[in-house]
Amino acid sequence: MYQASSAVMGLCQADAYRQVAAKYPETVSYWIEHWQRKIDEYIAEVGPVSKKALAVQMLGVLDAHA
Repeated sequence: MYQASSAVMGLCQADAYRQVAAKYPETVSYWIEHWQRKIDEYIAEVGPVSKKALAVQMLGVLDAHA
């Protein structure tokens, strides 16, 4: 999660995340499911769009290297 978050924030290269993700596929699957649930929650609520945007970015990084 740290590496994926760092990649989204531009603090590290996506390659660093890819290396870690390859070692822990079950963890990546867990976080993909987590962020998908968050996106679904944010779609249902009228609240801040920024939370949904972050969730979409996180899911994109995780999905791209799953």
